[in-house]
Amino acid sequence: MSLTKKIAAMLLVVGLTGTAFGDAQWVGGSSGDLWSDANNWDPAAVPASATDQGTMSDPDANVARMSMDGTVALIDSTVDAVAFGLQIGHPKGGAFGNQSASNVLNMTGGTLTQQGNFLLNVGRGTNVDPAHLAQFNVSGGVVNSAGITVPEGFAPGLGSVGLNAEMHVSGNAVVNTDLLRLGAADANSVVTISDNAQVNLTDDNNGFAPGVLWIEAFESPAVGTSLLDIRDNAVLTIHGEWWTDEDGDGMRGAATQSEADYFVDNYVAAGWIVADGGASVLDVSFDAGVITMRAVPEPATWGLMALILPFMLRFRKRS
Repeated sequence: MSLTKKIAAMLLVVGLTGTAFGDAQWVGGSSGDLWSDANNWDPAAVPASATDQGTMSDPDANVARMSMDGTVALIDSTVDAVAFGLQIGHPKGGAFGNQSASNVLNMTGGTLTQQGNFLLNVGRGTNVDPAHLAQFNVSGGVVNSAGITVPEGFAPGLGSVGLNAEMHVSGNAVVNTDLLRLGAADANSVVTISDNAQVNLTDDNNGFAPGVLWIEAFESPAVGTSLLDIRDNAVLTIHGEWWTDEDGDGMRGAATQSEADYFVDNYVAAGWIVADGGASVLDVSFDAGVITMRAVPEPATWGLMALILPFMLRFRKRS
């Protein structure tokens, strides 16, 4: 194909993408706000692929977008949700959607798979109301994502007050993602991993980075804030390197001891990553190309638990 034809073909795709607003817009309000109900989407069709963005006539059919309009979406044990890209919360009017209230996606079971070259954004764009929040609550099921940003904040200063975004993973939920990024621009980010939940940063989901943890607000001038809190018996595993390139080949590979040390000396030391809200020690270990983070209660906490446990057991027997 000649260069002229290639350029013409590219312009045709751009033109179609620009004029055909064919993404799956969440409207909610039907059938318990279940993701799997087509009546909760406009147009009335549930996103149908995790790897195909759409077609020439409907280029964003599998890109799920949820405006900050007060709606709540639910993925439960009956749902196997797929999306090429997922954006929870378009917080500013105009091109990013109309902001009128917070936006929440709850997941209590089932699966959510997003493996296109878009990301799973918990919040996107800029915020104009400090009371509004984009939130992703995972209390059950399995998430497989090419990359999760909490949030995808950009273009501050245009009436922005800081995009507020939270992701809470609890219960026995499992989240597998190739990237977990907290904080961008003037964003305020909170991620908690609690109970027996697992968050695994892998290189298995067609993502942009090989199992990477990145707290952007720490690395750039800290206009916003970020907090990663690992609680109870929850575990975070990191399988890829981000800041180190020990063999100098310009490629990011498996996680390294240097990467683990970087997290401890920077993210943990500065209080950007804590355990049990700061009440416990965060254990950061490295073995065979994997960094593992978990909470380890202070010795005093263990002693207090040992004192309280007999009384709790006695009370249970009486009741």
